[in-house]
Amino acid sequence: MTIVMKKQTCLLLLLGMLLATAGRAQNICWVMLKDKAHCQFDPYSYFDAKAIERRINQGITLYDSTDFPLNAHYVESVRAHTTEMIGESRWLNALGVEATDEQLIAIRKLPCVRQIIQITSEMQPASYETDTTALAALLDSATGYSLHAQLRRMGGEAFAKAKLRGQGIRIAVLDGGFPLVDKHAAFQHLRDNGRILKTYNFPKKQENVYGWNSHGTMTLSCICGKDVLNGCDIGLATEAEFLLARTEVGPEPKKEEIWWVMGVEWADRNGAQIISSSLGYGNINHYASELDGSSPISQAANAAVAKGILICNSMGNEGTDRSWRTLILPADAENVLTVGGLDPTTQQHQDFSSYGPTADGRLKPNVVAYASDCRAADPNGVEKYSNVAGTSFSCPLVAGFAACAWQSHPEYTALQLKAEIEKSGDMYPYYDYAIGYGVPQAAWFTGNQVKAEKLFDIVENEDELYIQVNDNYRQGDMLYYHIRRKGNHHLYYQHVEFNYGFVGKIFITNVLQNDTLCVHYKGYTEVYVPQRAHLIKGLARNIQYSTKVSNPGKASQWGSHAKNKLGLYYGYGMLVPTVKRDFAASYPFSWGTEFGVYYLRNVNKTYGWGFSLEDDYHGVNFKLKDILTPDKLEKSTVETNRMNLEFYQHLRLSTAYNGLGNNLEIGVFGSWIINQKLLYTYKPKEEGDMYNSSHKLSHNDFDWGLNLRVNYGPLGIYAKVYSSIFQNRQIETAEAKKPFHEQHLLADDHNLEIGLMIKL
Repeated sequence: MTIVMKKQTCLLLLLGMLLATAGRAQNICWVMLKDKAHCQFDPYSYFDAKAIERRINQGITLYDSTDFPLNAHYVESVRAHTTEMIGESRWLNALGVEATDEQLIAIRKLPCVRQIIQITSEMQPASYETDTTALAALLDSATGYSLHAQLRRMGGEAFAKAKLRGQGIRIAVLDGGFPLVDKHAAFQHLRDNGRILKTYNFPKKQENVYGWNSHGTMTLSCICGKDVLNGCDIGLATEAEFLLARTEVGPEPKKEEIWWVMGVEWADRNGAQIISSSLGYGNINHYASELDGSSPISQAANAAVAKGILICNSMGNEGTDRSWRTLILPADAENVLTVGGLDPTTQQHQDFSSYGPTADGRLKPNVVAYASDCRAADPNGVEKYSNVAGTSFSCPLVAGFAACAWQSHPEYTALQLKAEIEKSGDMYPYYDYAIGYGVPQAAWFTGNQVKAEKLFDIVENEDELYIQVNDNYRQGDMLYYHIRRKGNHHLYYQHVEFNYGFVGKIFITNVLQNDTLCVHYKGYTEVYVPQRAHLIKGLARNIQYSTKVSNPGKASQWGSHAKNKLGLYYGYGMLVPTVKRDFAASYPFSWGTEFGVYYLRNVNKTYGWGFSLEDDYHGVNFKLKDILTPDKLEKSTVETNRMNLEFYQHLRLSTAYNGLGNNLEIGVFGSWIINQKLLYTYKPKEEGDMYNSSHKLSHNDFDWGLNLRVNYGPLGIYAKVYSSIFQNRQIETAEAKKPFHEQHLLADDHNLEIGLMIKL
């Protein structure tokens, strides 16, 4: 018993050490300072000439206090209480720090500190997948100036004919690395003409960015790259200037938000006019309710636009995740041009592209571009290209488009350019939360757009409201309509795909008086305000066409990133000997399995509670003392099935493995033996034959114990210790010569079990 208690004590000490370690865990935070008292600023020595030119052209003051440096005394006061000073933001008047809980207490007491905002997220590239299938069929070889299909969908030929290729526009790209950009053939024209002006690696605090995550190489190629194998451009802004910043790194959770903000300010200082960011925060540690533009990173994005920079950001790839489905930060920022995805095969919303709106009801995405079968430079070879998918690539396609558009109208401010790109959308003024205003079109900026023909009528009478389609060639065509409620942000929308049985009428049955009905079909958009409500009549006649509803509704409360999670788990472990008995049974290490279901309720970003129900099976081989039986016992095994009910607390230690771990779970469980069987082989002293026998054991056993699990994503290790509250066992059917007495059958009043597990 003494040894057992020591084992339990060790486990509890281990548990205490883990909890103490968690308490001393490093926090990544923004420390917001109160003011910039006594700070001096000279814009002409701080800014690149291009940054000054941008401000003057857009009527922006050169002496905005948000550009002033931080108070040096405040910085040193905070630094004295940190583990690491990660960086600083002039715009936010804040310091990015790493600090323990004790250090944060000291920082809060500093008179120069206004607020501490803890960062609990990890930056993630918004890429989706890659595919090396050739796309030669999509190339236009009939013209002397070849553009890939991903550019022609935006009408890029109009920019090409007008010789608008981003000349004079400076673009900053924020990403996780740019391997082979200094060698790949897709960027030879940039190197030959010195158009990569500056680089900076914020995680490494150095200028070299030509390594690490290949994501940045691919996104950059969608802005300005050339496919030398097929003789076509894969980005529109082939003659723009570039600033490359590495702000994201996989193994370092939480710090990326600070580096992103620092990267944006660095881009501003060095004269960037456009920033392309295919990065974002989403379902790892945020709730959808937080996507209202108020986060520090979204505030920094809005500040950049206020300083004359257009920011293009990916919408995100959570469209098929029922527990999320919405956009990512900083795509929720009001003034960011947020780019969603279009499927080039169907010309409809790309299934994985996230849906809007923002948490406070604002329109997102703003526009869309191709998000699959996108041609990009492959950094695995200097002349290698791949087809890639994700809103990571629709975003830089639009960033290259924006550079050409701004070149055509240099008088635009950043906000004016954003508004004009929205107006250039091929569905404007129609919009919805799946496709925004549609795909931007170059002809809007070059003045040679073609006016679409109206092929439908909106008809309203006393009894019904419907859309009459007058086009005889409509099989497989799409009609889009939305209904806006007056006075709020509610938007109901449908994408309607026609079939052979369609008779030409689409009845609108969920509209109220003075709502706004907006219809788009084959390039033509009409807005109509109904004079009366139409709620039920005509509903049955809708069966004559097929409908695809793109309104995702409310994200599910169940799923891997929602507040509730239900899953399965499987474990494989062993019983560890805890007692050496001289009077009865002893056993070596014995292997067994467990499987069950679990429920987790996330209370906040770091803490949750739950329960699990599992079946725990072990087959234990015992060695018994010969003095206890007149027969020679060759082998004795007890097979046991336990049913465990556990209540546990869940603590998130980090956001590794896409937000699933590292997690620490501490539980208390009750254990009931639901089946137990004794199997033994023995040889009587007076006989030469071996005998096998088995008996079912009746019992009334109840155990309790503690369970500790440490998970990394779906994988984990566990250790459980349990003690019997009471035991009452006997053999149901006994033979004349039983190998040992019931009271010596199994003295397992304490057990220690350790093992590996996987959670789904």
